[in-house]
Amino acid sequence: MTDAPTEPSNPTTTSTSTTMAAATIPDVENQLITKVDLRPCAPAMNIAEKLDGTNWVTWRAQLIDVLKIVELDLYVLGRQPCPGEDRLSERKNWFFNDGIAKSFITNNVLESQKIHILSEETLAAKFTALENLYE
Repeated sequence: MTDAPTEPSNPTTTSTSTTMAAATIPDVENQLITKVDLRPCAPAMNIAEKLDGTNWVTWRAQLIDVLKIVELDLYVLGRQPCPGEDRLSERKNWFFNDGIAKSFITNNVLESQKIHILSEETLAAKFTALENLYE
């Protein structure tokens, strides 16, 4: 099997894929990470109800849907690894994208819920802390 370039499906990343029996598996480790542009999606960046501790299931689904729109869902799920020091420009873009998405989570939880995520440094860590609390 060979790696073949594919059309980027995500404006924040460019990757190669490995094709196996009609299934395409993205090669996340080798994606080119660019800064996400939120301007086209700004109206969708608010969740109808902030997380209050009783609405985890619906809040989680809405959060992931919105992050898919801006193509940051791999960040929240912990599937977009931070590039190494040898890819400094992409590393800076990763931290930018992760920071944007972290602020999105923080802005969409009630003050009473922020205590559970304040000490977490990445989006995936914040999301995992909430998952561990509510699932």
